[in-house]
Amino acid sequence: MKNKGLFVFLLLLFLISAGGAGLGYYYNGKRGETVKPPVPEKVKIAYLYYLEDKQQETMPVNETTTDEEGNVTTEKKYSFLKFSCTNDLTGEFNEEEWKFTPAEEKDSTCSLYFVNSSYSVDFTVVNGVVSENNPKTVNREEAGEFVITPSEGYEFKEAVCSNGKESTWNAKTNTLTINAVTEDLICKVNFSVKTLSAKFTVVNGTGNATETAEYGESVNAIVEAKDGYEKPKIECTNKQTAVFEDNKVTIERLTNSTECKITFTAVPVAKYKFSLELPDHVTSDTMLSQEIAAGADVSFLLKREQQYSYKLNCGDAIPKDEEIDSFQRRYTFLSIAKDITCKVTETYEGGEEGE
Repeated sequence: MKNKGLFVFLLLLFLISAGGAGLGYYYNGKRGETVKPPVPEKVKIAYLYYLEDKQQETMPVNETTTDEEGNVTTEKKYSFLKFSCTNDLTGEFNEEEWKFTPAEEKDSTCSLYFVNSSYSVDFTVVNGVVSENNPKTVNREEAGEFVITPSEGYEFKEAVCSNGKESTWNAKTNTLTINAVTEDLICKVNFSVKTLSAKFTVVNGTGNATETAEYGESVNAIVEAKDGYEKPKIECTNKQTAVFEDNKVTIERLTNSTECKITFTAVPVAKYKFSLELPDHVTSDTMLSQEIAAGADVSFLLKREQQYSYKLNCGDAIPKDEEIDSFQRRYTFLSIAKDITCKVTETYEGGEEGE
């Protein structure tokens, strides 16, 4: 009985297995289909494009032109800057082919960054003129040099550029330099009227001073000559001229800072001739012919011998007369203002010595 039960159990298992296999064969055979393995999804790399940090719908592309001979010219308007990919993906951008090639195939999002190859710099100038020969654009990261000429009488005050971009000014060449340009710029350049100085130095007088004035204005200084000096000679630097009138030196229109030297000259001293003619028996203590400065005094002593008298004739010039003793007298002309000639004539009076 035990063997019979085991046989029935095994038969039942066989029937169940055969029935399942037959059912599967039936359905597959009925549809005529073959079971296929699952297909893996393709690798996806998404690209984002940026120009000057602003997202673009498409990649910025440099324009190319072809002439009649087939020569291709590329206008380099853009430059590739950098890339950034997710999922640690690396790669390389070929600027000649203008194409990014990933190092491997795996899902990622790559951001490609582009910049302009050159930038414009526009100016607003107050009291000056921008040179027409200035560059229209500046290559990225390079320096731009721009000639800006101030109006007459004005000088550089300041330059203010967008986004706080700094610049330097060269007064000798009237050139504004902007280093490492990386964006379009707008700059306002302001020139202000010059403030100039005039230094006055006085020789043989007083009035040294330094005065300031704006370009084109008049400037002056009060100066005075020392006693015995007059008629100043004025010499100014930087092509400036000055005039002297009523102890005032004036530059009518100051156009450059200057230094003026005012030199007073000595007043010429007038001299007059004094002559004295003496007879044989009258002597004097002074030179018989001499020059006397104008305004000076001249004094002389006349001494007669005992037997003689004399007369002094100086024309219309009358000297001051002072008796020293019975034989001597002193004569003085005060403040000589003309030539004077005096002639002494003697008279023999006789006496014991004369007999």
